[in-house]
Amino acid sequence: MKKYRRVIWQCNHKFEGEKCTTPTLTEDQLKDIFLRAANQVIDAKDGIIAVYHEVLEPHLATDDLQQELDGLDAEINVVAGLIEDCIKENARVALDQVEYQKRYDTLVDRFDTAKARQKVLAQQITDRQARRQQIELFPEALKKRETLTVFRDEDWLAMVDYVTVTEDAGITVTFKDGTEIEA
Repeated sequence: MKKYRRVIWQCNHKFEGEKCTTPTLTEDQLKDIFLRAANQVIDAKDGIIAVYHEVLEPHLATDDLQQELDGLDAEINVVAGLIEDCIKENARVALDQVEYQKRYDTLVDRFDTAKARQKVLAQQITDRQARRQQIELFPEALKKRETLTVFRDEDWLAMVDYVTVTEDAGITVTFKDGTEIEA
């Protein structure tokens, strides 16, 4: 006698104390949804690849951010030198301490502002590079894809970012390049 196993997918929030109103899906339903959505993407692969090169590639470039980051590095070095000079001057010459403190605080604020922006830019560059790396694999894999007739875990993992199911049983498959297909 053969045992049958049925896998059912439920709401992510079901066990967080929230009452979920989204429908549950069987694994077979999800596989069918994936195959239909994936084949829509595969059928439109030439257009998707063209859009990637025209739109996404420049959007994920980091040259402008890197240029600004390089400028900030120079700014930080200059301001650090000015702070050091300010401190040395105060140690050598009797200065009005109110004026000195005002000048020192202005330089420290300038330094801190540049450091904060530097941190933001470095994170943006890292995020873009990671997203680019993730997305770059998609068009290359898509070029080689033929119509899918059978579900394979490898295809799902290579293509799908996530699936969204709404209360009204609307299902959207979001692919790794950001393409969304209503299933």
